[in-house]
Amino acid sequence: MVISIIKKYFSHLFLLTILVGFSSSNFYCDTGIEPSGSPGVLRVCLQSSQKDTTILIVNETYTVGTFLLSKDTITVIDTIVTGSDTNFVSRDTTIDNVEYKGEWCSFPIRLFQAKVFDDDNFAYLTQYLDVPDYSILYFNILQRINYSYPKYTVFETYIPPGQYDSLQVGLSPAPSPFDIVRIGAMWIPVELPPDEKVLMNFDCEFTVHENDTTEIVLEIEPLESVRRYRDSYLFCRDIKVTDIRYLP
Repeated sequence: MVISIIKKYFSHLFLLTILVGFSSSNFYCDTGIEPSGSPGVLRVCLQSSQKDTTILIVNETYTVGTFLLSKDTITVIDTIVTGSDTNFVSRDTTIDNVEYKGEWCSFPIRLFQAKVFDDDNFAYLTQYLDVPDYSILYFNILQRINYSYPKYTVFETYIPPGQYDSLQVGLSPAPSPFDIVRIGAMWIPVELPPDEKVLMNFDCEFTVHENDTTEIVLEIEPLESVRRYRDSYLFCRDIKVTDIRYLP
């Protein structure tokens, strides 16, 4: 009788040990999968070179005009200006109560299909945070404000933290009939060189940190990029990464 009770006791104890061990393994097992970190922000900016403001056409030098805005003026200026009301604007003219000085100039380009790469992995870039918008973007790279080219934020996206090694962006003149470089009375249709790919690759190593912002600045030479070839003008896209900044 006593032996039977002892056997029953140890049998229950052995079963309890197994259950406790199994429960502990469920709560403390190592799956080998680390928790993913919080994303960082990648911002891509585009700015025309401040030195590239003049062009020589038929022995005459033209200078890119500028909007003149006071510090307390809040004005939204369209990136592409079209329509007959602005076709022949030239010197010291006011448009919608905003003063414009010099030759009226515009060079609309389009940006699209932006990606960043980490070896064979990649992430698409969007225009706005929290908005999955992959639309084609248009910008006037000859627009100046107070004698300076503004810096546009063209893409801003949450992406996983880590190291990246390249940026890819589609960049071309705006589609017809807006594929025109306008400098005063001069109208210059432009196109990409024959057989040149629309997508541009920029080899640049950068890091995206959790909850911080990495900013890449692309600088383009808007007028130096326009080159005469036989009876046409080519958009040779003189553009490069000039700065990578890490912002809190």
